[in-house]
Amino acid sequence: MSNTITDALFASLSEASIEASHADFVTISLSVPVSTQSLVQAFAQGFKRPTLTLLTDSLSTLIADLLISSEDNIPLVLDEVRKGYEAGAALSILRDRGVISVGNDARWKRALSEVESQIVGDET
Repeated sequence: MSNTITDALFASLSEASIEASHADFVTISLSVPVSTQSLVQAFAQGFKRPTLTLLTDSLSTLIADLLISSEDNIPLVLDEVRKGYEAGAALSILRDRGVISVGNDARWKRALSEVESQIVGDET
């Protein structure tokens, strides 16, 4: 990699870290037994993925499952969807499962639902 590209990359990362607010992050401390730590490291090497992504992927899936466990979570999900989400995050898992729709997908789903309700209404 040339120095120009490297310099631009570091400048971009530096700007991003300055813009990030400490309130945007949560620190989690986790103490695990040595045997568990060894197992996680072995999985990380075997799957050629960073150790942290092994944990965050599982956490995102668990959060997605928790969110769909109750209709009381719908306002929370809608509020968070308006803020946007990242690939691999709990909300994108819900989108991939078809639980939530955004943009054109949401419009199509709503239109199809209306047509379906009209058809069912006409049959009765």
